[in-house]
Amino acid sequence: MSEQEQLLKNLAPLMAGNRLNNLVDLLALVADLLEMTDNAMVEKLAGVFEDVVTVGWEGGTALRMAWGEQINREGDVSLRQVFSMLNDPDTRRGIMLLLRVLQITGQRLSALSSVDYPECTEIKN
Repeated sequence: MSEQEQLLKNLAPLMAGNRLNNLVDLLALVADLLEMTDNAMVEKLAGVFEDVVTVGWEGGTALRMAWGEQINREGDVSLRQVFSMLNDPDTRRGIMLLLRVLQITGQRLSALSSVDYPECTEIKN
């Protein structure tokens, strides 16, 4: 049996189930994506990936550090200790960052509230 006959024999189940067309479509999609990809797009995607990883890493590190400090703390936290933390410039800087993120999110939600979504009955303007 020749190699071509063997290949046709192996492809027969895929062709019978119309799965070969799906495979060809997937390969065409991958080829189109590779053709559209240029250096600028790769650099942009790499930058976005790096930013996401950095945020996750920094957030996870801060959470682990704070968690470890709280586990090892003896006794209750007093209101005075909480207010003394608010006097720390780093704490205020972190609060300011969180508040700014919430402000930007609110601004974007306000901008989206003017958009009409007639096909989605759950969203009422």
